[in-house]
Amino acid sequence: PRATDAPAPVGGPEGPWTAPVAAYLARLLAGCTLRLDRTYNTGHWWLDDSRPGGLTLGLEEHALRVLAPIEDIVVPRVGARLRRSEPCAWILRGRTAVPLAPPVGGTVEEVNRNYANDVRVWGQLPAGDDWLLRILPDEPLEAVPHLYRGQADLAWHPKTLQ
Repeated sequence: PRATDAPAPVGGPEGPWTAPVAAYLARLLAGCTLRLDRTYNTGHWWLDDSRPGGLTLGLEEHALRVLAPIEDIVVPRVGARLRRSEPCAWILRGRTAVPLAPPVGGTVEEVNRNYANDVRVWGQLPAGDDWLLRILPDEPLEAVPHLYRGQADLAWHPKTLQ
């Protein structure tokens, strides 16, 4: 996939709220980074395929910041079968449950139980422990649509934050 395959940013009417909202988003997103050694998708997941035979999945930091304060993350159990684009986990915030649909299907091999505790404290994800699931994928990444990797492909990403 190329950057031109990414969805166009959603535009809206300009108004007196435009500048304050832009300033708020700038503060909210300050310090968030995209790692070029990871693959990303438009659903705000990242994937790391450096583990032989498996994938490590996590959520983009800016998505977690937007949803803060997070009360809990409900995760699948080890051995559960995930289907691409079907909810497998939920972020709980107040009376809202935000579904998390993975970009690739597979079998859950490991769940990072500390992840939910860590994301409750905004911005406190420890380096290297920011993953949610480790799975044995059903399909190669090359067969999965809407995945982006590398500087050229990730050019679409900042536009999704506007």
